[in-house]
Amino acid sequence: MTDPYQRFYFYRIRKLTLEDKEAIYTKDFPSMQSEQDIWTKPASLVKNYGRLNRPEQSILYLGSTATNALYETDCQPGDFFFLQVYQNKNPMRISQIHTSQYMEEFDEIENAKLLLVHQFLLSEFTRVTPPNQDLLYKTSLLIYEEFFKAQEVDGYTYPSIKTLPKLGYNIVFEEASAKKNLKFLGVTVGRVMDKPSDAEFNTEIYYDGFLNQAGTFDFFSWNSKESKESFGDFSIVRNMGL
Repeated sequence: MTDPYQRFYFYRIRKLTLEDKEAIYTKDFPSMQSEQDIWTKPASLVKNYGRLNRPEQSILYLGSTATNALYETDCQPGDFFFLQVYQNKNPMRISQIHTSQYMEEFDEIENAKLLLVHQFLLSEFTRVTPPNQDLLYKTSLLIYEEFFKAQEVDGYTYPSIKTLPKLGYNIVFEEASAKKNLKFLGVTVGRVMDKPSDAEFNTEIYYDGFLNQAGTFDFFSWNSKESKESFGDFSIVRNMGL
């Protein structure tokens, strides 16, 4: 269970389509029009296996940091992106696939056995899957379904597969759990720039977008009064580069 007094931010990156890029100055982005664009993809549009989903199973994949999300979507210099920002609104029951638990009721030998099993499952779960070979996700999917998935769990964390320094983690929610436990704060429109040698990423921010009462998006300058008020404390987190 997460700490009821602790605030967590989670991130999702989506690359802009060609039509979105053409709207960079009008801010009328076809892919970011209303609330339906910020949650899970409709199940009927999910055609392939993912690390934790089957076809026609709608899952929300998020990163624990914006850097994780940028790595996971293979963003390169010149790519435009939407960065969707979420915050937990409830204490959450999280199954941590990426960590092993020491069981006090077990002796050292039994805990060592448990660790070996966990390390084996984790190594199989985190195998890199080449493009267009999504059937290879069946291994991680079966591990998730057989060893971790449970009705009483709200979300599942696992190591960030593509993040080079292996920092942070990914977190996954099924659709109902995502809407129950997460609050959507807003979306940032930006572009990946050439980076200095001592940075993971260098980005240029264009706009921040927020849902209005009509359920559609209004976009503002990233350092505008509206943006700072709507993002609240997250504005401080972003300015600190966290």
